[in-house]
Amino acid sequence: RWEQFQILIDDDPTKVLHPRQYKAPRGTEVFGPEVVDEHDSTWLLDGRAKDSAEGIQNLQPGLPGDRYRVRLHVAGKWRTVTWTKLESVQGAGSLALAP
Repeated sequence: RWEQFQILIDDDPTKVLHPRQYKAPRGTEVFGPEVVDEHDSTWLLDGRAKDSAEGIQNLQPGLPGDRYRVRLHVAGKWRTVTWTKLESVQGAGSLALAP
């Protein structure tokens, strides 16, 4: 129920946008583009209901098949990454979980 990610510009592994820390929460500063180890500095999109990396209870826990909109915000030299969970669409390939 969680994913780690970095952002590649033009799918080029030498142009990676990344946070400065491992498993960074939303809203952290963006560094790069530059070459970085894919495991050293990633954002963590945490869909777990509690004990999330951000240290708060997740009010919208994620389920398999959920989709999120990831946004890069640029304001002059300041850049951050945020994400929001998209509303689920019935029958849009989401997995049904048994009770």
